[in-house]
Amino acid sequence: YKVTVLNQTPSAFYQFLDILLNYDYSHFRYIVFGGEALNPMYIRSWWGYKKEKNLNTVLVNMYGITETTVHVTYKELKPQEDTLSNIGKPLSDLKAYVLDNFGTPVPIGVTGELYIGGAGVARGYLNREALTKERFIENPFATDLDIEKGYTRLYKTGDLVRWLEDGNLEYIGRNDDQVKIRGYRIELGEIETALSTITGIAQSCVLVKERETDSGLVKYLVGYYVAEPTVTIDDNVLTDALSAFLPDYMIPSSFVSLDSFPLTINGKLDRKSLPDPEMVDLDSYVAPTTPIQKELCNIWQEVLGIDTIGITDDFFKIGGDSISAIEIARKMGKYLEQEIGVTDVFDCKNIKILSEKFNLENSLNPENVEWEI
Repeated sequence: YKVTVLNQTPSAFYQFLDILLNYDYSHFRYIVFGGEALNPMYIRSWWGYKKEKNLNTVLVNMYGITETTVHVTYKELKPQEDTLSNIGKPLSDLKAYVLDNFGTPVPIGVTGELYIGGAGVARGYLNREALTKERFIENPFATDLDIEKGYTRLYKTGDLVRWLEDGNLEYIGRNDDQVKIRGYRIELGEIETALSTITGIAQSCVLVKERETDSGLVKYLVGYYVAEPTVTIDDNVLTDALSAFLPDYMIPSSFVSLDSFPLTINGKLDRKSLPDPEMVDLDSYVAPTTPIQKELCNIWQEVLGIDTIGITDDFFKIGGDSISAIEIARKMGKYLEQEIGVTDVFDCKNIKILSEKFNLENSLNPENVEWEI
Protein backbone atom coordinates (compact mmCIF):
# COMPACT_ATOMS: atom_id res chain seq x y z
CA TYR A 1 0.00 0.00 0.00
CA LYS A 2 3.04 2.30 -0.19
CA VAL A 3 2.73 3.44 3.43
CA THR A 4 4.36 6.84 3.88
CA VAL A 5 4.26 7.28 7.67
CA LEU A 6 5.16 4.40 9.98
CA ASN A 7 4.49 4.77 13.71
CA GLN A 8 6.11 1.93 15.67
CA THR A 9 7.46 1.05 19.06
CA PRO A 10 11.28 0.79 19.08
CA SER A 11 11.18 -2.91 20.02
CA ALA A 12 8.99 -3.69 17.00
CA PHE A 13 11.21 -1.62 14.71
CA TYR A 14 14.40 -3.39 15.84
CA GLN A 15 12.89 -6.65 14.58
CA PHE A 16 11.38 -4.97 11.54
CA LEU A 17 14.85 -3.78 10.52
CA ASP A 18 15.89 -7.34 9.64
CA ILE A 19 13.10 -7.41 7.06
CA LEU A 20 13.35 -3.78 6.03
CA LEU A 21 16.97 -3.96 4.95
CA ASN A 22 16.12 -6.54 2.29
CA TYR A 23 13.44 -4.46 0.57
CA ASP A 24 12.92 -1.07 -1.00
CA TYR A 25 10.89 1.18 1.26
CA SER A 26 11.66 4.47 -0.45
CA HIS A 27 8.00 5.54 -0.01
CA PHE A 28 8.52 6.15 3.74
CA ARG A 29 8.47 9.87 4.52
CA TYR A 30 8.48 9.52 8.31
CA ILE A 31 9.17 6.73 10.77
CA VAL A 32 7.93 7.78 14.21
CA PHE A 33 8.96 6.01 17.42
CA GLY A 34 6.94 6.03 20.62
CA GLY A 35 5.57 3.90 23.42
CA GLU A 36 8.90 3.04 25.04
CA ALA A 37 12.51 4.20 25.24
CA LEU A 38 14.52 4.22 21.99
CA ASN A 39 18.18 3.23 21.95
CA PRO A 40 19.80 4.87 18.87
CA MET A 41 22.60 2.30 18.93
CA TYR A 42 20.11 -0.41 17.95
CA ILE A 43 19.16 1.31 14.70
CA ARG A 44 22.68 1.88 13.39
CA SER A 45 22.04 -0.38 10.40
CA TRP A 46 19.21 1.94 9.31
CA TRP A 47 21.57 4.79 8.47
CA GLY A 48 23.64 2.64 6.15
CA TYR A 49 20.44 1.42 4.47
CA LYS A 50 19.20 5.00 4.08
CA LYS A 51 22.45 6.10 2.47
CA GLU A 52 22.57 3.08 0.17
CA LYS A 53 18.98 3.63 -1.02
CA ASN A 54 19.34 7.44 -1.06
CA LEU A 55 16.21 7.84 1.05
CA ASN A 56 14.68 11.08 2.32
CA THR A 57 12.97 9.33 5.22
CA VAL A 58 12.95 11.27 8.50
CA LEU A 59 13.22 9.35 11.77
CA VAL A 60 11.41 10.95 14.70
CA ASN A 61 11.55 10.00 18.36
CA MET A 62 8.53 11.10 20.39
CA TYR A 63 7.65 10.82 24.05
CA GLY A 64 4.08 10.83 25.18
CA ILE A 65 1.58 9.46 27.66
CA THR A 66 -2.17 8.94 27.66
CA GLU A 67 -2.67 11.43 30.51
CA THR A 68 -1.32 14.26 28.33
CA THR A 69 -3.37 13.21 25.30
CA VAL A 70 -0.35 11.35 24.02
CA HIS A 71 2.58 13.17 22.42
CA VAL A 72 4.61 15.57 24.53
CA THR A 73 8.09 15.90 23.02
CA TYR A 74 9.65 15.60 19.55
CA LYS A 75 13.19 14.83 18.35
CA GLU A 76 14.34 14.35 14.76
CA LEU A 77 17.10 11.75 14.80
CA LYS A 78 20.44 12.12 13.03
CA PRO A 79 23.03 9.45 12.10
CA GLN A 80 25.51 10.82 14.63
CA GLU A 81 22.95 10.67 17.44
CA ASP A 82 24.79 9.25 20.44
CA THR A 83 22.63 10.40 23.34
CA LEU A 84 20.60 7.45 24.53
CA SER A 85 16.84 8.02 24.54
CA ASN A 86 16.92 11.66 23.49
CA ILE A 87 13.24 12.57 23.48
CA GLY A 88 13.76 16.16 22.34
CA LYS A 89 11.85 19.28 23.31
CA PRO A 90 8.21 19.80 24.31
CA LEU A 91 5.65 20.58 21.63
CA SER A 92 4.73 24.25 21.39
CA ASP A 93 1.54 24.03 23.48
CA LEU A 94 3.12 21.99 26.32
CA LYS A 95 5.71 22.67 29.00
CA ALA A 96 8.07 20.22 30.69
CA TYR A 97 9.43 20.57 34.22
CA VAL A 98 12.15 18.37 35.71
CA LEU A 99 11.80 18.44 39.48
CA ASP A 100 13.45 16.80 42.48
CA ASN A 101 11.66 15.09 45.37
CA PHE A 102 10.84 18.48 46.88
CA GLY A 103 9.26 19.89 43.72
CA THR A 104 12.25 22.10 42.91
CA PRO A 105 13.62 22.37 39.34
CA VAL A 106 16.94 20.54 38.92
CA PRO A 107 19.98 21.89 37.04
CA ILE A 108 21.03 20.75 33.56
CA GLY A 109 22.40 17.21 33.61
CA VAL A 110 20.75 16.24 36.91
CA THR A 111 18.13 13.49 36.87
CA GLY A 112 14.68 14.35 38.13
CA GLU A 113 11.03 13.44 37.61
CA LEU A 114 9.24 14.81 34.57
CA TYR A 115 6.08 16.89 35.05
CA ILE A 116 3.95 18.09 32.13
CA GLY A 117 1.77 21.18 31.91
CA GLY A 118 -0.17 22.95 29.18
CA ALA A 119 -2.70 21.88 26.58
CA GLY A 120 -3.60 18.22 26.52
CA VAL A 121 -3.25 17.52 30.24
CA ALA A 122 -6.26 15.37 31.13
CA ARG A 123 -8.79 16.24 33.81
CA GLY A 124 -7.95 13.11 35.77
CA TYR A 125 -8.81 9.43 36.10
CA LEU A 126 -12.45 8.42 35.81
CA ASN A 127 -13.91 7.52 39.21
CA ARG A 128 -10.43 7.45 40.82
CA GLU A 129 -10.35 10.60 42.89
CA ALA A 130 -7.42 9.63 45.12
CA LEU A 131 -5.16 8.74 42.19
CA THR A 132 -6.17 11.89 40.34
CA LYS A 133 -5.22 14.00 43.36
CA GLU A 134 -1.87 12.23 43.60
CA ARG A 135 -0.86 12.52 39.94
CA PHE A 136 -2.54 15.77 38.78
CA ILE A 137 -1.20 18.58 40.95
CA GLU A 138 -1.42 22.37 41.02
CA ASN A 139 1.17 24.07 38.81
CA PRO A 140 3.28 26.36 41.03
CA PHE A 141 5.13 27.65 37.95
CA ALA A 142 2.06 28.76 36.01
CA THR A 143 2.44 32.19 34.35
CA ASP A 144 -0.36 34.69 33.93
CA LEU A 145 -0.80 33.48 30.36
CA ASP A 146 -0.96 29.86 31.56
CA ILE A 147 -3.64 30.80 34.07
CA GLU A 148 -5.54 32.71 31.42
CA LYS A 149 -5.57 29.61 29.20
CA GLY A 150 -6.51 27.33 32.10
CA TYR A 151 -3.14 25.56 32.24
CA THR A 152 -3.06 25.49 36.04
CA ARG A 153 -2.16 21.86 36.65
CA LEU A 154 0.80 19.53 36.12
CA TYR A 155 0.82 15.83 35.48
CA LYS A 156 3.32 13.85 37.55
CA THR A 157 4.60 11.30 34.99
CA GLY A 158 6.72 8.98 37.13
CA ASP A 159 9.40 9.14 34.40
CA LEU A 160 12.99 10.11 35.14
CA VAL A 161 14.70 12.49 32.71
CA ARG A 162 17.39 15.13 32.61
CA TRP A 163 17.93 18.30 30.62
CA LEU A 164 20.76 18.28 28.09
CA GLU A 165 22.78 21.41 27.37
CA ASP A 166 21.03 21.95 24.03
CA GLY A 167 17.58 22.11 25.66
CA ASN A 168 16.58 18.55 24.77
CA LEU A 169 15.46 15.97 27.29
CA GLU A 170 17.08 12.59 27.83
CA TYR A 171 14.82 9.80 29.05
CA ILE A 172 16.41 7.80 31.90
CA GLY A 173 13.70 5.36 32.95
CA ARG A 174 10.71 4.86 35.20
CA ASN A 175 10.71 5.95 38.81
CA ASP A 176 9.52 2.49 39.76
CA ASP A 177 12.39 0.91 37.78
CA GLN A 178 14.73 2.08 40.51
CA VAL A 179 15.55 -0.84 42.75
CA LYS A 180 17.47 -1.33 45.95
CA ILE A 181 19.80 -4.31 46.24
CA ARG A 182 21.98 -4.86 49.31
CA GLY A 183 21.45 -1.24 50.33
CA TYR A 184 22.43 0.22 46.94
CA ARG A 185 19.90 2.15 44.87
CA ILE A 186 20.22 0.98 41.28
CA GLU A 187 18.83 2.40 38.05
CA LEU A 188 18.24 -0.52 35.67
CA GLY A 189 18.35 1.78 32.64
CA GLU A 190 21.94 2.70 33.46
CA ILE A 191 22.98 -0.96 33.31
CA GLU A 192 21.07 -1.45 30.05
CA THR A 193 22.85 1.56 28.58
CA ALA A 194 26.23 0.09 29.50
CA LEU A 195 25.26 -3.28 28.01
CA SER A 196 24.20 -1.66 24.76
CA THR A 197 27.67 -0.14 24.26
CA ILE A 198 29.33 -3.59 24.13
CA THR A 199 30.31 -4.64 20.62
CA GLY A 200 28.01 -7.35 19.27
CA ILE A 201 24.99 -6.49 21.44
CA ALA A 202 21.91 -5.70 19.34
CA GLN A 203 19.41 -5.28 22.20
CA SER A 204 19.56 -5.50 25.98
CA CYS A 205 17.34 -5.54 29.03
CA VAL A 206 18.04 -5.90 32.76
CA LEU A 207 15.61 -7.26 35.33
CA VAL A 208 15.63 -7.79 39.08
CA LYS A 209 14.82 -11.36 40.06
CA GLU A 210 14.27 -12.96 43.46
CA ARG A 211 15.13 -16.37 44.82
CA GLU A 212 14.44 -18.07 48.15
CA THR A 213 17.41 -18.77 50.39
CA ASP A 214 17.72 -20.05 53.95
CA SER A 215 17.81 -16.44 55.13
CA GLY A 216 14.82 -15.25 53.06
CA LEU A 217 14.29 -13.69 49.64
CA VAL A 218 17.39 -12.41 47.85
CA LYS A 219 17.30 -10.00 44.91
CA TYR A 220 19.75 -10.29 42.04
CA LEU A 221 20.25 -8.77 38.58
CA VAL A 222 19.87 -10.62 35.28
CA GLY A 223 21.07 -9.20 31.97
CA TYR A 224 19.20 -10.27 28.83
CA TYR A 225 20.56 -9.56 25.37
CA VAL A 226 20.14 -10.27 21.68
CA ALA A 227 23.46 -10.57 19.89
CA GLU A 228 24.06 -9.37 16.36
CA PRO A 229 23.89 -12.10 13.67
CA THR A 230 26.75 -14.65 13.78
CA VAL A 231 28.06 -13.11 17.03
CA THR A 232 28.63 -15.22 20.16
CA ILE A 233 29.51 -13.45 23.39
CA ASP A 234 31.00 -15.13 26.44
CA ASP A 235 29.61 -14.12 29.84
CA ASN A 236 33.14 -13.28 31.02
CA VAL A 237 33.45 -10.74 28.20
CA LEU A 238 30.23 -9.07 29.31
CA THR A 239 31.30 -8.98 32.95
CA ASP A 240 34.72 -7.54 32.12
CA ALA A 241 33.25 -4.92 29.79
CA LEU A 242 30.65 -3.80 32.32
CA SER A 243 33.28 -3.64 35.08
CA ALA A 244 34.92 -0.78 33.17
CA PHE A 245 31.75 1.34 33.54
CA LEU A 246 29.85 0.08 36.55
CA PRO A 247 30.53 -0.75 40.20
CA ASP A 248 30.39 -4.42 41.22
CA TYR A 249 26.92 -4.18 42.75
CA MET A 250 25.46 -3.09 39.38
CA ILE A 251 26.87 -5.98 37.35
CA PRO A 252 24.28 -8.71 36.65
CA SER A 253 24.81 -12.04 38.37
CA SER A 254 23.89 -13.90 35.19
CA PHE A 255 23.25 -13.25 31.52
CA VAL A 256 20.70 -14.78 29.17
CA SER A 257 21.19 -14.77 25.40
CA LEU A 258 18.01 -14.78 23.29
CA ASP A 259 17.39 -14.94 19.55
CA SER A 260 14.82 -12.16 19.92
CA PHE A 261 12.95 -10.36 22.68
CA PRO A 262 9.27 -11.19 23.25
CA LEU A 263 6.83 -8.38 22.47
CA THR A 264 3.41 -7.55 23.87
CA ILE A 265 0.39 -7.22 21.59
CA ASN A 266 1.19 -3.47 21.49
CA GLY A 267 4.69 -4.10 20.20
CA LYS A 268 6.47 -3.24 23.45
CA LEU A 269 9.11 -5.36 25.14
CA ASP A 270 7.32 -8.02 27.20
CA ARG A 271 9.52 -8.12 30.28
CA LYS A 272 7.25 -10.57 32.08
CA SER A 273 7.86 -13.20 29.39
CA LEU A 274 11.64 -13.13 29.69
CA PRO A 275 12.80 -16.53 31.01
CA ASP A 276 14.42 -17.14 34.37
CA PRO A 277 18.17 -17.66 34.11
CA GLU A 278 19.91 -20.98 34.57
CA MET A 279 22.31 -20.06 37.36
CA VAL A 280 24.31 -23.27 36.88
CA ASP A 281 25.40 -24.53 33.46
CA LEU A 282 24.43 -28.21 33.63
CA ASP A 283 26.57 -28.96 30.56
CA SER A 284 29.70 -28.07 32.54
CA TYR A 285 28.44 -29.33 35.91
CA VAL A 286 30.98 -31.25 38.00
CA ALA A 287 29.35 -33.17 40.83
CA PRO A 288 30.89 -33.47 44.31
CA THR A 289 32.56 -36.85 44.84
CA THR A 290 33.40 -36.86 48.56
CA PRO A 291 31.28 -36.32 51.69
CA ILE A 292 33.11 -33.04 52.37
CA GLN A 293 32.50 -31.70 48.87
CA LYS A 294 28.85 -32.74 49.09
CA GLU A 295 28.37 -30.89 52.38
CA LEU A 296 30.08 -27.76 51.06
CA CYS A 297 27.85 -27.87 47.97
CA ASN A 298 24.83 -28.15 50.28
CA ILE A 299 25.99 -25.08 52.21
CA TRP A 300 26.39 -23.07 49.02
CA GLN A 301 23.00 -24.23 47.75
CA GLU A 302 21.25 -23.22 50.98
CA VAL A 303 22.86 -19.79 51.16
CA LEU A 304 22.51 -18.95 47.46
CA GLY A 305 19.06 -20.49 47.02
CA ILE A 306 20.09 -22.73 44.11
CA ASP A 307 19.02 -26.36 43.80
CA THR A 308 22.22 -27.71 42.26
CA ILE A 309 25.79 -26.41 42.58
CA GLY A 310 28.88 -28.25 41.37
CA ILE A 311 32.41 -28.04 42.71
CA THR A 312 33.64 -25.93 39.76
CA ASP A 313 30.77 -23.42 39.66
CA ASP A 314 32.04 -19.85 40.04
CA PHE A 315 30.74 -18.15 43.19
CA PHE A 316 30.09 -14.84 41.43
CA LYS A 317 28.51 -16.30 38.30
CA ILE A 318 25.90 -18.16 40.34
CA GLY A 319 24.80 -15.04 42.19
CA GLY A 320 27.30 -14.75 45.01
CA ASP A 321 28.07 -11.38 46.59
CA SER A 322 29.77 -9.96 49.66
CA ILE A 323 26.76 -10.62 51.92
CA SER A 324 26.33 -14.26 50.91
CA ALA A 325 30.11 -14.76 51.11
CA ILE A 326 30.01 -13.87 54.81
CA GLU A 327 27.33 -16.50 55.48
CA ILE A 328 29.05 -19.14 53.36
CA ALA A 329 32.40 -18.55 55.07
CA ARG A 330 30.76 -18.76 58.51
CA LYS A 331 28.92 -22.01 57.78
CA MET A 332 31.91 -23.65 56.10
CA GLY A 333 34.17 -22.63 58.97
CA LYS A 334 31.78 -24.10 61.53
CA TYR A 335 31.49 -27.36 59.61
CA LEU A 336 35.22 -27.68 58.92
CA GLU A 337 36.23 -26.48 62.40
CA GLN A 338 38.72 -24.00 61.01
CA GLU A 339 38.85 -20.38 59.99
CA ILE A 340 37.48 -19.70 56.51
CA GLY A 341 37.48 -16.04 55.53
CA VAL A 342 35.36 -14.07 53.08
CA THR A 343 38.52 -13.34 51.09
CA ASP A 344 39.04 -17.09 50.73
CA VAL A 345 35.64 -17.41 49.07
CA PHE A 346 36.40 -14.42 46.84
CA ASP A 347 39.86 -15.65 45.86
CA CYS A 348 39.07 -19.34 45.32
CA LYS A 349 35.66 -18.79 43.68
CA ASN A 350 34.68 -22.45 43.68
CA ILE A 351 34.56 -25.42 46.02
CA LYS A 352 37.22 -27.41 44.19
CA ILE A 353 39.86 -24.69 44.60
CA LEU A 354 38.80 -24.13 48.22
CA SER A 355 39.25 -27.85 48.94
CA GLU A 356 42.71 -27.83 47.41
CA LYS A 357 43.80 -24.63 49.17
CA PHE A 358 42.87 -25.93 52.64
CA ASN A 359 43.62 -29.60 51.92
CA LEU A 360 40.14 -30.28 53.26
CA GLU A 361 40.01 -33.98 52.51
CA ASN A 362 42.82 -34.60 55.03
CA SER A 363 42.05 -32.00 57.66
CA LEU A 364 38.47 -32.64 58.80
CA ASN A 365 37.72 -34.50 62.02
CA PRO A 366 36.16 -37.78 60.75
CA GLU A 367 33.70 -37.81 63.66
CA ASN A 368 31.89 -34.78 62.15
CA VAL A 369 31.41 -36.37 58.73
CA GLU A 370 28.14 -38.06 57.90
CA TRP A 371 29.48 -40.78 55.61
CA GLU A 372 27.09 -42.16 53.03
CA ILE A 373 26.75 -45.93 52.61
